[in-house]
Parts: sequence; C-alpha cells; structure tokens
Amino acid sequence: MPHQCVRCSKIYPTGCKELLTGCTCGGKFFFFVKDEQLKKVEELMQSLSFEEKTQMEKDIFEIMDQENSEDPVILDFESIRVTAPAIL
Repeated sequence: MPHQCVRCSKIYPTGCKELLTGCTCGGKFFFFVKDEQLKKVEELMQSLSFEEKTQMEKDIFEIMDQENSEDPVILDFESIRVTAPAIL
C-alpha cells in the first residue's frame, strides 16, 4: 500500500528507501494510505497550505514529546480524525 509525504504530497510505494531515509523534499512524515483511499487523500493534501502542513509536523512532534527526530514517522491516515485546529 502506498505512503504519501505530508510535506510535498509525493506518493511512495511500500518498501521504498525513502520511507526509511525521508522524502526527497526533506519531509519525514508519511501517511499510510489504502489504495482505495488514495485519490481522496491526494485531494485533501492538495487543499492544505504549506503552513498547515508544517504546523501538522510540529504538532506531531509535540504529541511525540520530541523536538525533532531524524527517523521518518508513518501515520495511519485512517486513524487520524482532526476536525479543527486546537485552540490554545
């Protein structure tokens, strides 16, 4: 099943080296996407701005209680349900 880079939306097949080393854009966050959901996820990611994608990465690092990580992170798109940004 494919994986999609959160930062640039590039699609990678399962087992490719970028999933271990990071995307060519420098991103280290990937969505795990089921084949039947691929088109829907592509449309969703294209609708997000670069700032929203960057904020998503920061929020994930905060949830993981890390400032930064050299290891790529793969997120299961099916288990993420964010309806609105958090109000701090």
